[in-house]
Amino acid sequence: MRNEPVEVIEYKKYHINIYQDIDAQSPEEWDDNSVFLVGFHRQFSVNVEGFSKEVCQMLFEKPSDIYEESLRERVKQIKREYHFFGLEAYIHSGVVLALSREGNFVDRQWDVSQLGVVFVSKKEAKNRAKAKKLAKVLIEEWNDALSDNVYGYRIEETDDSCWGFFGDYRKSGLIENAQGDIENAIKLKNDNKDCPHEDNITYGKLEQVDGEPRYNVRCQKCGRNGIIMLVEGKNEWYD
Repeated sequence: MRNEPVEVIEYKKYHINIYQDIDAQSPEEWDDNSVFLVGFHRQFSVNVEGFSKEVCQMLFEKPSDIYEESLRERVKQIKREYHFFGLEAYIHSGVVLALSREGNFVDRQWDVSQLGVVFVSKKEAKNRAKAKKLAKVLIEEWNDALSDNVYGYRIEETDDSCWGFFGDYRKSGLIENAQGDIENAIKLKNDNKDCPHEDNITYGKLEQVDGEPRYNVRCQKCGRNGIIMLVEGKNEWYD
């Protein structure tokens, strides 16, 4: 069952129910080879084929003949194709990520681990400054995911919904997206206010209200939601 809304916002007599997105997709599942990270810690492990722990360690070391030639060639290839940044985490009753040496953490001596690398394709960012900005955006999204700071919404009157808004839902575009859905619903309703509905109805849940049966319905022609009740022996549509 979906959790209770964290807030309900009214907009033009419609109600936007905002929920924590408990089924949000992890950044690890995005399958994005242009901006991604790897982590090698028992409490934060993210593995990407071709970016092993040994190869990642070699990125920050001087070239050495002690490694196999295949590994040295792989390191050269990564350096040609990617900007890369060290990744650290504050691990204490949870995991908070940051670029290496840039985390504003309380106790760096005991609870901070250098545990991985963030990669940004040079096709995505031509210079390192832009690459660093993209790396920080990814880390912020990861931290939102790790702290369940991801939201979605459902509009009561239309049942429209959208999920996977990372970060503060008042700043992530969630509310604007929901308002756009409402504006579309209003336009659709006005454009089709004379639709007879008769042969285009999909019936939903049957409910009893004051002992009278009624169906939640949707017209497939005009897209409007409503209810149908039996009035004087005839089915009547109500918005």
